[in-house]
Amino acid sequence: MENEENFDIERLKRKSHLNVQEQIFLRKIRIKTTAEYWRKKGVPKCFSDFLAQKGINTEKMMVFAYNEDDDYQFSYNDFNENESRYSDYGTILTEDKIFFDFEVEFNRDRTLLVKLNYLNDVTSNYEISQHKKGIGKTDGFLALEVLDEINNH
Repeated sequence: MENEENFDIERLKRKSHLNVQEQIFLRKIRIKTTAEYWRKKGVPKCFSDFLAQKGINTEKMMVFAYNEDDDYQFSYNDFNENESRYSDYGTILTEDKIFFDFEVEFNRDRTLLVKLNYLNDVTSNYEISQHKKGIGKTDGFLALEVLDEINNH
C-alpha cells in the first residue's frame, strides 16, 4: 500500500496540470513530510529548551518550515575571540494552534543558543479555510490537520 502511495505521489509530481484535490494532496504531503522529519530529528535541544521556557510544548508542536544555515558568520564574543554562529529560521505551529516565525543563532554544533533574533506570533498571517476559491484548503488549514494527525496517531 505504501509503495502504491509513493508511486502516486511521484506520478502526481510529474503531472503538468493538477486538479484542486491533487494540489491539496501534494501540499499536505509536503507539510506532513516536513513535520514528521523534524518531529523525529528534533530541533536543537537548546532551542527546544528555550521554547519550553516560553510555555510551548515542544513534544506537541509541529515544525512547519525550518532552514538550517550552515554558512557561518563570525562575531566577537566577550573574550575578543572569533566564534562561529549558525543562523536557523523557520515557522513552528504550537499545539494551541499558534504559528511562530523564528530566527535563532547557534554555536557551531548547535548546542548553545547564542542569540534569538525573533520569535513572532504570525498566526494572523495564515488564512485558515477549508473552501478557498481556486485552492480548496489553505496551507494554514492543512497545517492544522497535520498537527492533529501527528499528535493523535
